[in-house]
Amino acid sequence: MNRLETLPLSALVAGRNPRGHFDEAELAELVASIKANGVAQPILVRPLDKSTFQIIAGERRVRASRLALGEDATIPAMVSEVSEDEAQVLALVENTVRAAMSPTEEACAADAIVRKSKGDKVEAAAQLGWPLSKLDRRLALMNLAPQVRAALDRRTIRLAHAELLAAVSPDRQVSALNKIIDNNLTAAQVKTQLAALAQQLSTAVFDLTDCAGCPYNSSVQRSMFDEAIDAEASCTNPACWSQKTRTWIDARRAALQEQFPRVVVLEPGATVEPIRLVAEGRLGVGQAQALACKGCASFGATLSALPGSAGAVEEGLCFDGACHTVKVAAQLKASSSAAGAAASSASAPAPKAKPAQASPTGTTPSGTSDADDESAATAVVPAPTTVTLSNRLKDHVITVWRSVLARHVYAHPDTAIAVLLALGLSSRSRCVDSSKLAQALGSLSPPSGESTTVSLHDFGAAIKAASAVADPARTRLLHAMAASAFKEVDTSALKAAAHALDVRLVDYWKLDEATLTLLTKSELVPLANEVGLVPALGGEAALKKALALPKPEAIKALLGVQGFDYRVAPSFMSL
Repeated sequence: MNRLETLPLSALVAGRNPRGHFDEAELAELVASIKANGVAQPILVRPLDKSTFQIIAGERRVRASRLALGEDATIPAMVSEVSEDEAQVLALVENTVRAAMSPTEEACAADAIVRKSKGDKVEAAAQLGWPLSKLDRRLALMNLAPQVRAALDRRTIRLAHAELLAAVSPDRQVSALNKIIDNNLTAAQVKTQLAALAQQLSTAVFDLTDCAGCPYNSSVQRSMFDEAIDAEASCTNPACWSQKTRTWIDARRAALQEQFPRVVVLEPGATVEPIRLVAEGRLGVGQAQALACKGCASFGATLSALPGSAGAVEEGLCFDGACHTVKVAAQLKASSSAAGAAASSASAPAPKAKPAQASPTGTTPSGTSDADDESAATAVVPAPTTVTLSNRLKDHVITVWRSVLARHVYAHPDTAIAVLLALGLSSRSRCVDSSKLAQALGSLSPPSGESTTVSLHDFGAAIKAASAVADPARTRLLHAMAASAFKEVDTSALKAAAHALDVRLVDYWKLDEATLTLLTKSELVPLANEVGLVPALGGEAALKKALALPKPEAIKALLGVQGFDYRVAPSFMSL
């Protein structure tokens, strides 16, 4: 219920006025008008108590009246019995429909009404009496940095400037604002400069779903602003663009690392200079070596993070230029030797033809043996040399051999005693795992069969505990003692033991998931060829099909060939 009253200015208190800026010149004009004509339009208030009223709308008129008439004067007021929330909505609506409210004040008012309407823009626009397009334009101004808002309120810049700046990230708005003011730039000039810095969405490597309604999307800006960057579907927020690109690059790199031992992201200023690995030609390393190189830690791909080529991947690269040079030289030397041998053979007198007859090696129409032909055919191919293993694979090989040697020593009594003696002779007795030995000894010594604790520091007590153990338990403990040393012995000693004891890896180990998981898909190719998995799978096409699967499924396919004996030792598993 509303009622018109005349209220003293002293009874009025400020409410939540959406206006944040009162132009001094306009306020002075209103003071002059009130001095001459009084307050023509009543203000809107709500009662707080019998003698105090909160201003809902009309604070400019109250301020001007106090300056023009004094605190004891009275002015007309429409008193409305409404709640505080209802008063806030009334204040927002009343102020937005009145003249002289700045665009930023309208933006704040519109944002508040949208929130009051629980995000329903249609309802908010109806309350304001605005078309939906104006509501969207004003809401977009909420992206303005505080300095830009203040400049627009003071009329230092035009609305066209503000709409352009609202379409770029806040960190760039302030520097752009200073340039606009210092150089007195027009909106057209600002538009040209911002368009030059925008990123075309068509060049994005990341998913654009979130960009469809983004205020930094130039196509969205055109639908909201009178002034917008004309660039076709561009992003005007470089920070967001960079972050989304980096996230995509990191994810793509992780995926490539499943395929290649080494993946290098090319950043601005990168100095890496990989070499394309090829089998044939002037820079070829030979077919066999090229296959072996796919299992090298220096083989891989590059992923570009450079402007203009972000996301581009180049595969089949070698990152060890010195090694590559050596292998190319070896291939050229072999090819040159073969060419010289062929020239000498061509200039020599033709040998007499041998009579056709059955032969264990077979004969050719020219009378030369198949073995000779095979020798000539393979003379140009140097044997592949060792490639560099990744650190994770090196560590795995050592771990496997520690387990294999421990099992071998535990299974061979004479060998166990020899190893114990060797540990003492080479000052490696410290490698015995004393804590585990103490646990085992404590479980065997008491007649009752109950475990006791053997002190690791009381030598006398340890002698007594050991003396209480009879064969065959004592022998088993000696075997375990020797075997435990391989958990800690240094790598050089580990290698020496494997060769001295002539241990065959395949007697205790077979190709398994733990090993294949450590290999990239690139590394799986030479492995499959070396151990004979390719023909067992059904050929190169079958291998390619298996490796096209996600890595866990690819490994399952490689380890699931019926009838294949997986007790094979790839060359990289040797010590």
